[in-house]
Amino acid sequence: VKTMLTASRKSLSGLMDKTKYLGVFLYCVFIEMSASRSQSLEGSLYMTEDRWKEFEVGKNAILRLEEDSEQAVYDSILARSAQAAGFTFDGNKRESRALARLACMANITDPEKGRQLEESFNEMEEDQRVTLSTYLAADGINPNQKPAFAFQDGRLFLQKALANEQSVGPSAAILILLKVCQEVYEKYNDKSKSLLMVKLSRLATFAADFQGSVTFQDMPFALEMTSDGYALVIPKVWIPVSKEDVLKRLTLQCRTLAQNVMNGIGEKRFKTMLPKSFPELAYFGSSHAKQHDQTYGALLSVYWLVNDQ
Repeated sequence: VKTMLTASRKSLSGLMDKTKYLGVFLYCVFIEMSASRSQSLEGSLYMTEDRWKEFEVGKNAILRLEEDSEQAVYDSILARSAQAAGFTFDGNKRESRALARLACMANITDPEKGRQLEESFNEMEEDQRVTLSTYLAADGINPNQKPAFAFQDGRLFLQKALANEQSVGPSAAILILLKVCQEVYEKYNDKSKSLLMVKLSRLATFAADFQGSVTFQDMPFALEMTSDGYALVIPKVWIPVSKEDVLKRLTLQCRTLAQNVMNGIGEKRFKTMLPKSFPELAYFGSSHAKQHDQTYGALLSVYWLVNDQ
């Protein structure tokens, strides 16, 4: 890109206004990104329609900075996200800004999903909603709105959480996001920082397959400062269960499973019932596929022995 930009500057010198150089640079970036993967006769395999839409938002924002303030450009992005999600944006209200940012992070373009997110946001306890709005509305641009939170893999986390409707969903996702913000603020905030950077990659992976016996928002987690200055959120996968009703339900399910095995239940049905009786099986992520298979193999060995297979 640097070489292309230098060549463009020399060839266009005197023919193009200096303010147009930024457009040439962004065009070069677009070309480089489009060619970053293998090509086909149908064009770029990387620059899909969805990626172009995301690139276009960033491109237009950068170009607007030539004339408008950072605050105006940022607000326009929030307003665009709110409109795509189907709700009204009021830049003077923290809750409206926070909700728009959630929609932006999750890349919600379906009004029905936007409605579900808005309902979950409004159903929060008032103090929780106010606190989360304070964290998410802070942009780090206005001196009175610092520190701001920057989430790496925030989109991935919210999309995985929203997709797992049965065990996570929007309500649990925004509640645990609130807990993350609170703990990061308490542990890492100081007056010299205008930005708190949070990495949600592990939380996203965990949210995708979560089927725990406790609610997702009650899941404990640890924070670890990475070498690049991010607060990494690390879910504590072995969740302690102390609720008496949950323990009784799990005990009953295990006894039912054992009785079904003694009565000759089919192997396919046995494997289907395992996650419900042993929620710990859901704690194996994609990086622990070997341990996951070994655990299922051990359980199947018991099943085969009981059924003389």
